Amino acid sequence: CVDTPNWNDGAHGCAWYEENDSQGCPKYGELFGEKVMGFAKDHCCYCKRPVVALVTPSPPPSISISPSLSVSPTSSLCTDTEGWYDYEGYNCGWYEVMDDP
Repeated sequence: CVDTPNWNDGAHGCAWYEENDSQGCPKYGELFGEKVMGFAKDHCCYCKRPVVALVTPSPPPSISISPSLSVSPTSSLCTDTEGWYDYEGYNCGWYEVMDDP
């Protein structure tokens, strides 16, 4: 972005807005200059709306619908997560009885 060369509102240039207003010039960006060279919001980079970068969201984590098996033996005890149910409403107890090891 480049400020309009030699722009002023009849009394102030773009530097005045940077010193006396917030980014985007919400107070004075459309207050002065209409009858002179136009509003600061149209001529000063500091007063133009900030460009917001579009962020591409990362894909959601993949969810497995089947339990995973560990191939290496483990010495720690396995504990079911209390209150857990899969997308069909089955909990760990169902898998312990109905699923093949």
